[in-house]
Amino acid sequence: MISPKSIIHIAWIYLSIVMIWPYQCVFSGEKDSFFNQGNEKYSLGKYEMAIIHYENCLKLSQSAALHFNIGNAWYQINKVGKAILHYEKALALNPGHLEAQANLKFVRENSNLALPKYGLVSKFTKALSLSTWCWIGAVSFWIFIALITLPRLFVTSNVITSTGMLLSLILILSAVVVMYDYQNKKNEVVILNNDTTLRVAPTDISPSNAYLQAGELASLERTHQKYFFLKTAQGEIGWVLAEEIGKIWE
Repeated sequence: MISPKSIIHIAWIYLSIVMIWPYQCVFSGEKDSFFNQGNEKYSLGKYEMAIIHYENCLKLSQSAALHFNIGNAWYQINKVGKAILHYEKALALNPGHLEAQANLKFVRENSNLALPKYGLVSKFTKALSLSTWCWIGAVSFWIFIALITLPRLFVTSNVITSTGMLLSLILILSAVVVMYDYQNKKNEVVILNNDTTLRVAPTDISPSNAYLQAGELASLERTHQKYFFLKTAQGEIGWVLAEEIGKIWE
């Protein structure tokens, strides 16, 4: 027999679902509306208006397709840095997005930007999205635990159990390596504007160390008020204003 307390808990769960579900539907409908309006403006050549609609959609939810469209719109109005930033964001969410890969390569080559060189671990990391690697790591962990526990309860083949445990352990270790690589990449940024001043010190009157091109990649090392200390792919270091860069992972 169900107790009154259990009935109250079930009622609360049901009420929560009933209250949340309509908002989810509205949320999805609003997102699709902004996305479709952005596509319409883009097809008419009104790229700045398209970006406004896309960014309204971005406030509700992120997706590789959305960042890809935003990147296309920015490139159409010659904002190379912002275009590259959103192509990179699209690939961060979905490394297998072929159109984003192609457009990113085209924009970099057309802007005389060096193509980034990735090591073996980074190439391995980019094979799947971060969320997929998380699922692989989590599922493999519980399979490993099950394979340790179940032989004590049931008679199973030692070969099958050992093979399953080995494969699970390999996948767990692979996911850990990927997580570590993503942790190192979370500070990757893109230079947004041409002739961005790389300052010696975090002050407005600091002499310049170099000038950076829109679309260049750099690593964020530390911050000081409105300045970020960067290390570029070419090994140059210095300070830039916060609004002059865009973070790939946010």
